[in-house]
Amino acid sequence: MNKLVSILLVNFNNNQYTIDCLKSLMKILYQNFEIIITDNGSTRANFIKLKNDIKQFSPKLNIKLIRSNIKLYFAGGTNKAIKEAKGEYICLLNNDTEVEPDFLDIVINYLELNKDIGMLCPKILYYKKPNYIWYAGAYLNPRSIYFTYHYGLSQKDNGQFDQIKETSYANGAALFIRKDVIQKIGLLDEIFFMYAEEVDWNYRAKAMGYKLIYFPKTQIYHKIDLVSKENRLGFRRNYFQIYLYTRNMIIFTIKHFSLINIILFFLIYQFRKTIFEILYSIFQNKYNFFIANIRALLMGSLIGFKRRTHRRCHRLMIKEYRYINQFQTYRK
Repeated sequence: MNKLVSILLVNFNNNQYTIDCLKSLMKILYQNFEIIITDNGSTRANFIKLKNDIKQFSPKLNIKLIRSNIKLYFAGGTNKAIKEAKGEYICLLNNDTEVEPDFLDIVINYLELNKDIGMLCPKILYYKKPNYIWYAGAYLNPRSIYFTYHYGLSQKDNGQFDQIKETSYANGAALFIRKDVIQKIGLLDEIFFMYAEEVDWNYRAKAMGYKLIYFPKTQIYHKIDLVSKENRLGFRRNYFQIYLYTRNMIIFTIKHFSLINIILFFLIYQFRKTIFEILYSIFQNKYNFFIANIRALLMGSLIGFKRRTHRRCHRLMIKEYRYINQFQTYRK
């Protein structure tokens, strides 16, 4: 195995996550890889600090730092890095993750032996509770009241998800893809900004006959809070997440599914979700949540139909960028 792997990180004013992630990458056994970090519109002070901090990893790590003067969000920031990547394999890696030493060896060996794989994601565990699962494959069904969820979410890892299997989508927190697959399916669709952009990418790869694989032979650790019954109402409870997640699921559904599945998505999943959000807004006196949901429904439907009919969304994208940019800072 001597294939060059390009590991892509996106940083936005969270330098410490990026530095910790680089420290874990220092320990991996695979030798032929480069790291491309997109600084995604961070303050100039944070960018300069990051530029200085990554010098500690030279010459061990081959790091290229690129700068975007504006916030491109996850899709745009990742696309910017992909255009700079030289590797035959690309790995999208959240900067708030840490990896195992065999992270690349075992994955690249498997991909080399299975050329029909379009995208692959390892098992993802919680960083603070590394014996609990965040991602062990994913389920996606527009006819389900859940629509999409992670298998094993917040379950204790007792080896019950240790079989390699096909999945509905490989999660973008640690997504492997070959460069030639990207050349066929295109870059991430930046109209999503973030949330569901990798689901859309996966679906496009699957539509071209590629397999999507959950690969538990190695794992990464994600610095995200454990989702539980006690905090489930706090999950996606800010305007930024509510708006983009609702909007993007609608765009994705209209863009890809049949008419009957679109209708069932709205009747079974989105109607239930909207009622819940409205009631939550009323009881919590957070009427901006209600406004964000209504706007998400309207804009998601409009953009979805434009994408489905292959029409440009340039003006809408500018309008949407201005709208979501008023929200709090993000972390994918």
